[in-house]
Amino acid sequence: MPLIAVVNKSTMVKDADVEVMCQAVSTQMKTMVAPAWQVQAPTITFYADASKVPGHAWLFTFIDTDRSVPGALGYHTLNQNGQVQAFIMCAPTLQNGGVVLYDPANPNNYAVSATFSHEAIEALLDRFCVEYAVNGTKLYAFEACDPCEDVNITVEVNGQKVFVSDFILPAYFNVENITGPYDYCKALKAPFSLTSGGYYVVGTSVSNLHQVFGRTMPDWKRATKQHPLSRGARRVGKPGLWKRFVAWLNSEV
Repeated sequence: MPLIAVVNKSTMVKDADVEVMCQAVSTQMKTMVAPAWQVQAPTITFYADASKVPGHAWLFTFIDTDRSVPGALGYHTLNQNGQVQAFIMCAPTLQNGGVVLYDPANPNNYAVSATFSHEAIEALLDRFCVEYAVNGTKLYAFEACDPCEDVNITVEVNGQKVFVSDFILPAYFNVENITGPYDYCKALKAPFSLTSGGYYVVGTSVSNLHQVFGRTMPDWKRATKQHPLSRGARRVGKPGLWKRFVAWLNSEV
C-alpha cells in the first residue's frame, strides 16, 4: 500500500486547505476508487515539514507554477529511485476562474483539489504512464480521469465541501458493455467516449498517437495538455527521450 506524502510550497493555497484536500482524496480513494478498481487505497498524509517525509513515500508537492511546464495543472512522474513524484500547480487554475476547494455556484468549475485527486488516482492506477487499452485497431492511453476530467464529485470533510475528480470505471474499456456505468458520475455514455470537456490520447500504435479534445474544453486548458512536457504530449512521443522510450516499447508489443 503506497504512502502519498503531501507538502505545500504554494503561496496561493493554505496548509489547512491542503490538509482538507488530503482527507477528501483519502475518502475518495477508500470509498470509491479502491472498490471500483479492486486495488488497495493509498495512505495520504500531509506533512507541514517536508524534511519529515519518509524516503519510501510518493511525494506530491503543491506549487504555484512550474516553469518547465508553463500553465500545466499537474503531473506525476518517477524520480531516479523509481518513486512517484507529483506536482500540483495552483496558479493556472486560480488565475483562470477556478477555486481552491469548492464552488457552490458552479458544480463543474475547476478546483485545485480536483487536480490533486486527478493526479493521485492516475498515479495509483498507472504510475508508469505506459498502459494502453485496445479497441479494434486503436490504442487508448489508460488515463483514469482524462475522459471525464471536467466532472467533479463532491466530498464533505468536517462540514467543508471539496471537489474531487470523476474517474472512469473498468467498463469504460469493455466495448461489449452497453449498459455502463463507464465513470463514477455516469457522465460518459459509452466505452471509449468523452465528456464535452474531457480528452484522451489515441492512435494505431504507441509511436503513432494523437490527442482528442472534447468540444467545450477551454483553450487555456488545451494548451496545457499540448505542452511538450505534459503527460499527454509525452504519450504522443515528446520530448526526444520519451519518443525513444515509446519506440522501444512499440518494438516489444
